[in-house]
Amino acid sequence: MKRGFIYFSIILMLVGIGLFLSECSTYQKVPATTNKNFAYLYSPTSPSLHAQFFVFSPSDTQTEIFIRIPHQELVFTTKNNATQPKALISVNYKVKHTATNSFVVDSGTVVMEIPDTNKAFVEFPVWVKTIAYKRFFVALKIKDISSGNDEDNFLTLDKTSSNSSQNFMVFNKDENLLYDFQTTQGQQIRVQYRYPQVKHYYVKWYSQNFDIAIPPFAIVNNILPAFKEDTVFVVNSTDPIIFTKPGMYLIQTDTIQKEGLPIYCFRKNFPTMKTPSEMLEPLQYLTNKKEFQQYKSYQNKKLAIDEFWLKAGGNIARGKELIKAFYNRVRLANIYFSSFKEGWKTDRGMIYIIFGKPRYVFKSPDVEKWVYGDLQSQGNLSFVFERVVNPFSRKCFMLKRLDYYKTAWYQAVSTWRAGRIYAVGY
Repeated sequence: MKRGFIYFSIILMLVGIGLFLSECSTYQKVPATTNKNFAYLYSPTSPSLHAQFFVFSPSDTQTEIFIRIPHQELVFTTKNNATQPKALISVNYKVKHTATNSFVVDSGTVVMEIPDTNKAFVEFPVWVKTIAYKRFFVALKIKDISSGNDEDNFLTLDKTSSNSSQNFMVFNKDENLLYDFQTTQGQQIRVQYRYPQVKHYYVKWYSQNFDIAIPPFAIVNNILPAFKEDTVFVVNSTDPIIFTKPGMYLIQTDTIQKEGLPIYCFRKNFPTMKTPSEMLEPLQYLTNKKEFQQYKSYQNKKLAIDEFWLKAGGNIARGKELIKAFYNRVRLANIYFSSFKEGWKTDRGMIYIIFGKPRYVFKSPDVEKWVYGDLQSQGNLSFVFERVVNPFSRKCFMLKRLDYYKTAWYQAVSTWRAGRIYAVGY
């Protein structure tokens, strides 16, 4: 099997690390999260590492975690008499049954010596021990030894079913792992299931155009929309799968099961917004329903976009500044928060676009708490997002909505409409 990975010298050292969990709360009770600030994960200018992860379960007793790190975030040196520049990366892992369980299933530190190949990303696998029919929590700490930059993160390892997404490997047309399960119309992928004797895949296509998030003060039942496939087709397991239509695809070996490998086929320009029609949609967060429908009725959508931002900015130069800031947040929301729908439509994406990047992020595998402002200030603003378990995405988080947010929301929207980029001071 072609993976395109370079295998590196590995030093394995079993060590123990402590993961300290605390309950973070301000005006509301919040499920337990770690006391570490993870805000750097949603800040592209942070000096920390920004790794991506792909989990594959080749057997009941082992799990393979592929890690991809941008080349530009690593330091390659010729220390220790090396003739070729190398990066030294350590990966510390601890596998437990739950985040709060003290019993450790597996732990260790892997140190990689990675030659500089000048590729956009560095990729390597780490193996951990597991057992069948269980879910596991793994805490990861990845560190560039030369620079000292690091990243902490959590993953869930699902061994409860042989039908879940972690039993598949998926590659793009260049035979690179598809870390985010995202593709665009006209692209193709190759899928490999853990059991090679499977000869066919059943592919369900969902054409749903999912609604955008509603304001944070609108009290509704946080339930997922009903998913109903439009069509089902069968492909040979050795053939590539070509995506001719945008939408969500669920690849399965057995249609009786709910689980499978979800692939999200987004519009061509994703994650950016380039056409006037695309750029118009996120303005729903800054307009009321009647006003947005008026803009949407414009035959010339560029005129609608220009009119809104020129009115907000007061002049062309300021309008351009607002456009740059607003749609950069939309792009980042798509990168960070996309699930079965584009990131800008999600609860986390909505808050990120309107309020900016949070100053603090406290998280666990199933909860994120964002804090804007100083932790010690009674005037800070906190949002709590909880993971919604579903077979279509592990990145589906929903906001715990409160009427309390109404004043802050309208203040932020009014700031944008008055020609100022809204951001809570650090």
